[in-house]
Amino acid sequence: MANTKLNIESNKENPEQANQLFSELRLNDVTIAAIKEGRRIALDSSVKSYKTMDDLKAALEV
Repeated sequence: MANTKLNIESNKENPEQANQLFSELRLNDVTIAAIKEGRRIALDSSVKSYKTMDDLKAALEV
């Protein structure tokens, strides 16, 4: 079975549509939890973020 990357963009005004899609795709609980965590982090202004890959690399010292 070949692997395929899937990027899903959902709008926060209608999370029911995203939840229905996830159910239809049969995503497991771990994946769904990770997606929810990502959304939470993306909307949390207290979480450190980086505007460029160079900024992120500098913070990671790589």
